[in-house]
Amino acid sequence: MSFSDEVPEHDTDTIRYEEAQRYVQKLKGFYTHLAVFITVNLLLHLANIVTAGGYWAFWPALGWGIGVAIHGNSVLRWVDYFGREWEERKIREYLGGERREED
Repeated sequence: MSFSDEVPEHDTDTIRYEEAQRYVQKLKGFYTHLAVFITVNLLLHLANIVTAGGYWAFWPALGWGIGVAIHGNSVLRWVDYFGREWEERKIREYLGGERREED
């Protein structure tokens, strides 16, 4: 039984809608980040081609690319270290601890 199964039916729809809104906002933020990353790095590579002095545009792309990958993973969960099951288990543990403290 998951934590969300314990919420009354009429509240579940509202909670799921709010979760969906938060997810869409996170996804929008990631897509914006990705678009800016691509645009800026295309310009940096173009500037690198036009100017002399070695291939320097790789380094900002690498560093920022790692950040974009981490951001993408946090939203899309390609690698799910702390997934839904983990979150629900921790919520149940926390709520169980609160109940023991109240006794």
